[in-house]
Amino acid sequence: MTTRYKISKMTCGGCLANVTSALQTVTENVTVTLNPSEAIITSEQKIPIAVLQEALSLKGAYQIEEIEVLSK
Repeated sequence: MTTRYKISKMTCGGCLANVTSALQTVTENVTVTLNPSEAIITSEQKIPIAVLQEALSLKGAYQIEEIEVLSK
């Protein structure tokens, strides 16, 4: 399953590195971009948004919200 997420409060390269490393603690297959501020996550099963948010909260004030499921 591949899902695209919006990442709020990610403004620089340091933020990009923080968000990437935080999400990679949950799943390895993560692509994060700064412009647009998004993450694309591929995993076998859908990862609960609360799990992703918890990982991000350990690195800063970032917020994550699902945009769309790209593939199942």
